[in-house]
Amino acid sequence: MLLATLLLISLQTTTQPPAGDPPKADPMTLGPQVGQTLPDFEAKDQNGRSWTRDALKGPKGLVLVLFRSADWCPYCKGQLVELQRQVEALRAQGFGVAALSYDTQEILKDFATRRAITYPLLSDPDSKIIRAFGLINEVDYPPGHQFHGIPYPGTFVADAKGVVTRKEFEQPYQERRTAASLLWTAMATTSPTTGGQEIRTDPFVVRVSSSNEEVMTGERITLALDFQLAPSMHVYADGAKSYRPLALKLADNPFIKGREVRYPKPTPYTFAPLKETVPVFEGTFRVTQDVVIQPVQRNLPPDANPVIQLTEIDLAGSLEYQACSDTICYPPASLPLKWTLKVKALDRERAPEALRKKPRP
Repeated sequence: MLLATLLLISLQTTTQPPAGDPPKADPMTLGPQVGQTLPDFEAKDQNGRSWTRDALKGPKGLVLVLFRSADWCPYCKGQLVELQRQVEALRAQGFGVAALSYDTQEILKDFATRRAITYPLLSDPDSKIIRAFGLINEVDYPPGHQFHGIPYPGTFVADAKGVVTRKEFEQPYQERRTAASLLWTAMATTSPTTGGQEIRTDPFVVRVSSSNEEVMTGERITLALDFQLAPSMHVYADGAKSYRPLALKLADNPFIKGREVRYPKPTPYTFAPLKETVPVFEGTFRVTQDVVIQPVQRNLPPDANPVIQLTEIDLAGSLEYQACSDTICYPPASLPLKWTLKVKALDRERAPEALRKKPRP
């Protein structure tokens, strides 16, 4: 159960636009695409150091985040702090890390100091780089708007040559894949980053974990089931008639929006006595599902201290399966699953007013 300190604000992060309004742009179709090269650029970070695209890259490439503002955008600030937690893991994978916005260097310096950000926060105050990327949002924020110049927020993963290998942009600006989820889904790291729950059965052991233990509204995280089947055992995949296929099913939860479940590629298994060949999973493998945290808010007084406080969501689900070997076949079964996510408040602390009033170029 979600603790009583959470209040449901909305079951959706977006609403349908009124009739006659132009359709919202899909940022996945804008800017560099997978297989294309990121434009080169030069920008100063929060400490005044100049960086180019190539200087930012690690041996295997670059993770580059475009964000709206480290001053007024709480979703961006949460994303930048979560990214800081994963910097060393990303660098261990051979990637450089940086994030870019239209914020001034002073704004970025203030935020980096307050939130202990060590990777480059790049300032593009005239939005020259954002425009060169083709990702400036002039539909929602046209010239004259106080937020004119911001990018569509998202993440690029580029290889050592600067070629985009992964692009993560969501149409609702509140939604952002976490860096921990990116490590799991784009870089194929398999070690759980949270303690998780281990379930033992006769046919297999499964470890239940999540890419992130602490979450906030809008974050897209990854739930994982890591299987180790007993020798000679298999579980059935979708398409195996007369058997119950392996299936991860999440219980309805108003604070979670589930995405498609990802299963590994099955292998064919032939059972000679019945002259049948069916798809199965064997050995060690992982099943994952992304979920997006839906809007929540604490019942705090208006003058409450903005320091982040934690509460919890218990996310329930089940694992449907049937396991067999050449000599034994277990009956169809179902295992209860549970993930506990700590929910933190959106970061609404602003930069000092003097910095906010400083005009951009």
